[in-house]
Order: sequence, then C-alpha cells, then structure tokens
Amino acid sequence: SLFAGDPQAPRCQTCHGGHRILPKSSRESTVHPLNAARICGDCHVQHTTPTSNGESAQELVAEYLDSVHGRGVAASGLTMAATCADCHGHHDVLATADPLARTARAQIPDTCGRCHLGVEETYARSIHGQALAADDPLAPVCTDCHTGHEITRASTPETHLDIVAECGDCHDTDPTTDTVSPNYIDSGVHTTHVDDATAPYGPPAVVCNSCHPNYASGGMHVDGYINFTDGLELTGATPTAACDTCHNGSAATAK
Repeated sequence: SLFAGDPQAPRCQTCHGGHRILPKSSRESTVHPLNAARICGDCHVQHTTPTSNGESAQELVAEYLDSVHGRGVAASGLTMAATCADCHGHHDVLATADPLARTARAQIPDTCGRCHLGVEETYARSIHGQALAADDPLAPVCTDCHTGHEITRASTPETHLDIVAECGDCHDTDPTTDTVSPNYIDSGVHTTHVDDATAPYGPPAVVCNSCHPNYASGGMHVDGYINFTDGLELTGATPTAACDTCHNGSAATAK
C-alpha cells in the first residue's frame, strides 16, 4: 500500500513510535500485546474504503473489541489473548486473497493453531480437517464456524444454541439426492433434536456436536459421521454410544 501511494499506509513510526521506541516486552511499548490492538484500531477506524469482503473497517474493529479475544486483552489484561498481529502478522501483513497470507483460507487452521495447538491437532484428524487437506473447497475452516473478528466463548449458552445455525449454513444438502434444501437439517432424525435445540428452555439441548462429536476435544470438533435410516429403532445402546449420553440405554426411535 505504501509503495502504491496509499496515504493511509502505515510507516515504521506509525506502529513503533518516533524517538521513544521500546522493546515489545516493555509495558509502555506501542507494540506490547496489551497496546497493539489500539495501535491497529486507531488507524483502521479511519479507513473509509470497505475491505475486499465488502466489510466496514470500523465494524471489524468494534467486533474484535467485543470478541473473546478483544475482551481478553482490554478487560482481562491477558497478554496471551490474540491481537491483530497474531492473526494478520506484523511486518508480513498480506491481503487475505494472497495464498501466503496468514488469513488466507488454507492457512487459517495453522494461524489459529499457533495459539490453539491442541484444537488444531483435533481439527486435522476430523472429517473437516481431512477434507481441507484433500483440497476440498467446501471444507470448513475455523473462521467458518467461529467467524474472524466476532469470536465468542464456545461454552456460552448462546453459542451452544447457535451451533445448529452454523452447521446448517453448510449442511443444507440432502446427501441421498444431492439437492440443496434449507430444511434438510430439519428432516429425519434431526427434526426432534433441532426442535429441542431451539426450545426456549435452552441448554442442555441436543445440537449437532452432541451426536457428531470429537471426544478428544469435548465434542466441539466433528470427527466423523453418524448415519441413521429413517424409521430405525435404536435399542440397547452401548455406554459409549452418542445416543446413550441422553437416552441412557432406553429405546429411541428415529423419526
């Protein structure tokens, strides 16, 4: 941007300061983890041109500050909470459309995995991670489910109930007919469970990862399939079966 003549492009002193440059480890340094978001945000809120995705720079800054990462920095003072530079880079910031960018789609699991190493390992073993490794363009990455800047704490009731909507954004195709249907997730055995998930009484409700879990990560990352035939009667479920978690071995009918 600087070489292209963009007047808003940052220079060295924009981030590091002029005559009082301090090491990143110094609490008073402009690039200290607890100060970095403010440095990036002060510039980006002035940008009037939408991003390549058509988003407002001001909204992205506001979304980050209200996210679990932003609150970790601003409200809790956590130096390990992710800041702009952790995801976008420091001196090597590239446009998301660049395949080498940390925020390029194929790079997202690696970028998030710099902090969330255990989850990245789980994701890589999952059906989603294997699809990405096979260059499946439909394979979801972290930001498809968690978003980029509006990341919320996964353990909240709101996030729990939103799982159905998040999975439904992709899983709206009937695999038996290969046709897109927004109501597919409300068909077959899903019907009763989805109704439970959206009931006003809230959690504990059955949502997608209740039956399609990855046990190593507490059920938050899909590890495989559970396929039921409509009308199949499930009896005598074993203690390790996903159904038995709720049904306790009693008979249940998939409708």
